[in-house]
Amino acid sequence: MTSAGSTQPISTDAAPEPVQSGLSMTVRAGPVRWALLLVAAVLLLCSVVGQLLSRAHPESEVYASVMRATNAGLEGNLPSLYSAALLLACALLLGLLARTVRPRRGIEARGWRTLAWVFAYLTADEYLHLHELLTAPLRHLLRVDGVLHYAWVVPYAVLGAGLLAALLPFLRSLPPRILTRLLAAAAVYVLGAAGLEMLGGLLDTRLGEAAPALLAASTLEEGLEMTGAILFIGVLLDSLGAARPGATVTLAFSGAASS
Repeated sequence: MTSAGSTQPISTDAAPEPVQSGLSMTVRAGPVRWALLLVAAVLLLCSVVGQLLSRAHPESEVYASVMRATNAGLEGNLPSLYSAALLLACALLLGLLARTVRPRRGIEARGWRTLAWVFAYLTADEYLHLHELLTAPLRHLLRVDGVLHYAWVVPYAVLGAGLLAALLPFLRSLPPRILTRLLAAAAVYVLGAAGLEMLGGLLDTRLGEAAPALLAASTLEEGLEMTGAILFIGVLLDSLGAARPGATVTLAFSGAASS
């Protein structure tokens, strides 16, 4: 027992007060575009060098491994991961735009949200090459070759045309400057994904898959796809800046204070 006048000891085991800290980042579209384009250029250069080394030394397993890891035309490697990451960034920015403009412009919010789902699918398709599963069955069904050697472009072209028609009201609602840049980015991407793919099909049919011209076409194809996605990211960042001028991205950290 303690005397009436004694003082109880103060416990030092009480839970410490959390310490809050923040990190604010200002994202500018211009530097982001140039940084992403630089990474794309490095990856494409590595792809070309890896394929040339593998062809010059077909007996080398080391060069074959380098080629598989860097070949922009294959799935599950560094270039395909980077391309998928670019498309995923587009999907996330589109979703953020849909939430940003929803209270003010319903038709614009629906358009951004639709594109977010489209780019979410394109992300999975880019990394897993889902479209290639359609090539052989459709080539046999439609009895096509040459520019349609990679026959997946047929249903994707039909779906793309339908999507464009459905999005016309949304596109008309956009500011002219944003619309022009958006269509330019889409044109670059489609030129690579479909146009160069059709050229590659023709070269594959006439020259064979080992032709140097096919290597150049496939590299240019992936380069245009990456460039189109990067330009699209730049447009989305500018659109977010216009919707929320001066907005910043804030990361909050919480840690325990020393007792």
